[in-house]
Amino acid sequence: MHQVVGAPPFDAEPVEVGVARPGERLTNPIHPADAAAACAEALGAPSGTSIEAGGPETLSREDIVRLAFRAVGREARIVHVPPALLFAAAWALRPVNPHVGEFVQFGTAAFTHDFVAPSRGRHRIGEHFRAPARA
Repeated sequence: MHQVVGAPPFDAEPVEVGVARPGERLTNPIHPADAAAACAEALGAPSGTSIEAGGPETLSREDIVRLAFRAVGREARIVHVPPALLFAAAWALRPVNPHVGEFVQFGTAAFTHDFVAPSRGRHRIGEHFRAPARA
């Protein structure tokens, strides 16, 4: 069987995806077009004005992973990774590759807290994931 490079093998087994435990932390990702509109608004606002902007839907990290895989016709098997293990990995990586260590530390901190901003966007993340999958 010939497969296009980058195309998902739709008959493959579910893919295991690690998510920092418990995976229920919430966020409302914002589409780049909606973020650009908020930035344009901020440019016209008085100095020192803070504009908070989030997408129209609040989802858990697990919901986002499932939507991404569903967009390409795959199933994700979610594996919960203890945050302490991720922080330990970040600490161990710092002497070898400080940037990667900092990235893992930041990602772990971000994925173990809720980050929900006031909804200003109108683009939904599921549609964002499906657009490239249809191309």
